[in-house]
Amino acid sequence: MKKILIIHCSDSPHDHHGVDVIRDWHVRERGWSDIGYHWVIERSGDLKTGRPESEKGAHTLGHNDEIGLCLCGLSGEFENDQLKTLETFVLSRHTNISEIRQHSDFEPKKPHCAGLTDSQIKYLNSLL
Repeated sequence: MKKILIIHCSDSPHDHHGVDVIRDWHVRERGWSDIGYHWVIERSGDLKTGRPESEKGAHTLGHNDEIGLCLCGLSGEFENDQLKTLETFVLSRHTNISEIRQHSDFEPKKPHCAGLTDSQIKYLNSLL
C-alpha cells in the first residue's frame, strides 16, 4: 500500500544536526518510545533510520500512519547533499510513495515546516 511521504525539518541550529540528538529530544524529553520520524537526513546527507516504518510514527497529528522524514536544520536551509539524498530516497522508494507533502500542509501552526519550495515539492512528486 502506498503512503504519503511527509517531510519535516528539525528546525534546529546547524550544530544540533543528528538523529541521535532528535532521538534524545523525543525519547528523553518527551517520553516517547522512539524518535517520531521513520527517516532522518542529517546535515552531511547521511540517511538514518528512525522509527521502523512498520510502526506508527509520531510526526504529524492525524497522519502518523504515513511516512515521516525529517531534514536536519532550519526550515528551508538544507545542504545540497541533503537534497540529493532526499531525491535518491524518493527514487528508491517511488513504488511505496503515493505523494510527497510537507508538514506545513497538515499543521497550520507550523507554516514553514519543512521549508521546501513549491518547485522542489513538484519536482519530488514528478519522480513518483
